[in-house]
Amino acid sequence: MLCPRDQATLEKHAGDGVEIDECPLCGGTWLDRGELEALEALHERDHDAGDVLLPAADPVDGAWDMAVRAEEPLLDCPVCGARMDRREYAWASQVVIDECPQGCGKWLDKGELEQVELFFERVHALAEEPPDLRRVWAAFLARIKVV
Repeated sequence: MLCPRDQATLEKHAGDGVEIDECPLCGGTWLDRGELEALEALHERDHDAGDVLLPAADPVDGAWDMAVRAEEPLLDCPVCGARMDRREYAWASQVVIDECPQGCGKWLDKGELEQVELFFERVHALAEEPPDLRRVWAAFLARIKVV
């Protein structure tokens, strides 16, 4: 399979029980259908959940914001050749990925897989904390502009 970014041959690597395809040139990662979700389900804690949700975007490491990524040409799926959609991985994740509209898989540029893993861990850590009802109520009031 060829890298959608630079056409290099992707190399297979076993990562956390999931076989991923990585580009030796650009460092991007192809995850077949269901593999990103499988990584999320592992609930592994490789990073400190107290870390900042995501580091500041750094184009050198491949972490681009949506405005910058919107200017880039869309990539073609390395499996079926369809033009991939570009979107934020999950609401408030701050990670922009490319996804095949036919469901073949997802392309993550260099550094984005690590950012998604940090996001998983942060979400899981927050889910395990008991809710602070005062903060929830304040956020609700702020949302409806009562405060």
